[in-house]
Amino acid sequence: MKRENDFFFEEWAFLARVDPEAFERRRRNLIAEFLAASPRQRALGEALQNRIDQARGRAAEPLEALLAIALMLRAELGRLAEKLHALYAVLDEPLVSEKPSAAAASPLPVIRSSVDAGHVEH
Repeated sequence: MKRENDFFFEEWAFLARVDPEAFERRRRNLIAEFLAASPRQRALGEALQNRIDQARGRAAEPLEALLAIALMLRAELGRLAEKLHALYAVLDEPLVSEKPSAAAASPLPVIRSSVDAGHVEH
């Protein structure tokens, strides 16, 4: 069963192939809806999306854009790790606990495939 917030890769890939302009409109609308649903973090989200869009615009091909965005993510995760280490140092707490947290035990989100759902939608 398809839910409103499911992501079906094949559907998006098909749209990107047959109607790139419609794909871009849909992508921008979905991003705008997501940002609107997060008013406290909206400015931060818009700034991040602007950086992503700039990286996509500078890239000569999609793989180049993917690499640039992945490097941005890596740098941001590095900065967050540094802040976490500093926080633990201030709190004088060990960085890792003996028991895994609930967050560490929770599964990662899954990108659904329409093939997984038993059908391909176009």
